[in-house]
Amino acid sequence: MHVSFKISIYTIFSFTLLSSNIYSNNKIILEKTFFVGENQIIKPFSNSQILTYTQTSVFLNNQKVYSIDAGKITHIEIVREKSKAFVFSIYNQGNKEPGKFTCQPISEAGTEGPPWQIDIPYDFSLPKITVYNNKLFFFWSETQTYSVYELNGMKINTFNLFGENDWDHEKKLLSIVQNNDLYLLGMPSANLAKTENVHLFKIGSTFKPIHYGKIELTIPYNITISSNNMLAIAGTRSKNGQFEQQPYLYIYSLDKSETISGSILDVLPKQIFHSQNHIFLTFKDRINKYDPFNLSRIITTLLEKPVFFLGIEQIKKSIIMVTAEKIDADQTGPRFSGISIISFDKISNNFANYTVSPDQTYSKINISYLGNSSQFYIQLDRNIYQYRLED
Repeated sequence: MHVSFKISIYTIFSFTLLSSNIYSNNKIILEKTFFVGENQIIKPFSNSQILTYTQTSVFLNNQKVYSIDAGKITHIEIVREKSKAFVFSIYNQGNKEPGKFTCQPISEAGTEGPPWQIDIPYDFSLPKITVYNNKLFFFWSETQTYSVYELNGMKINTFNLFGENDWDHEKKLLSIVQNNDLYLLGMPSANLAKTENVHLFKIGSTFKPIHYGKIELTIPYNITISSNNMLAIAGTRSKNGQFEQQPYLYIYSLDKSETISGSILDVLPKQIFHSQNHIFLTFKDRINKYDPFNLSRIITTLLEKPVFFLGIEQIKKSIIMVTAEKIDADQTGPRFSGISIISFDKISNNFANYTVSPDQTYSKINISYLGNSSQFYIQLDRNIYQYRLED
């Protein structure tokens, strides 16, 4: 499907300034601080249990429940409905052999059942994993395919979005769940001179991809879906048929399967989210609010100082963003300082700024949240800040 539209060259701006004097209806209360072990990453598991993990071990409330002898733990997926966690680890055998990707289910009592494995082809990146309808979806961007597994490891099937196509590291495959539906944005080509290179799919009840249409972008980067089924996509498009890329924002209707509006951006946003049928884009020095039907009318909230956005979570009726004022290079990697929280209240449409740690520097910054709870956690290396949203 090809949808053409005219991009307005007139843009109307309205500015506000985000300072520590602006408060939302929801207040962020620091309940307590505590420490975790060296190199541990926190993952809230239930209302009463905290899960932490390193590259080789998993702990429940500081008790080791699982460890591996070879390879490294890459990440953990929580399935709240089943009160389970799935621990994923990779072991690369070398000599261009497939890597072994292991999944170990864990319950609140510890490990549950034997682990199961799948092969990772040589030179493939790790798959992105999404839990949807109590199934595990593995997304392979290089081949624009996805595999569906039962929680016990039984494979249901593998699906290819575009049939046989060229393998390429440059391709992106983005997924998003909204209103109990799973959507994918894929790229049939890695050719940076190609436009209308982003295709939208919906995953049906048989897990097969249902093609919705094309988006006039070359590469997708950020997506969000509003409650009235409008998909906002920030990405880039080939400039004059060349490899040079121009950032764009597109709004696509999932109900009508068509593009509603589009606008050229100066730079790609750091984060993108929606609230009350408006689209918000976060940049280093500002947050822009867009009317999806008129992208030329922008309400801009200026930040007191430029920041780096490190993480975002939607918690109850708020959007919580973790930021750093400064990033320095170190022999072991980047170091972050001036850590703060920007909170957006989706009811009042107000922003608020909360200082977490203004002076210290950290190498590991993480925000984590247990769904259907008012609590969330900010991790700064070994320091854990436990917060609660109060109406």
